Amino acid sequence: MVYVVLSASPLRSHLTHHPSLQIKPTPEDEARYGLSVVEETLWNAVPEHYRVIDDALKQIGAAPLPMDVQLITLGSWMGGDRD
Repeated sequence: MVYVVLSASPLRSHLTHHPSLQIKPTPEDEARYGLSVVEETLWNAVPEHYRVIDDALKQIGAAPLPMDVQLITLGSWMGGDRD
């Protein structure tokens, strides 16, 4: 099983250290940025990852992944580290 943890820390670092953006993101900002990561990358990458595994299984004559298989678990600390 692969665990993927989403973190807004690189974004937070950019927002808090960039000279023109000396603001602390709100929980809503962190949620918005985190969801954009899902929409722009994970939304396509996770199904593609499953397809690659299914294709590899097919090539060796194995059964495909079950429809309810959970190979990846997503987690996040967004908004959980409020000072």
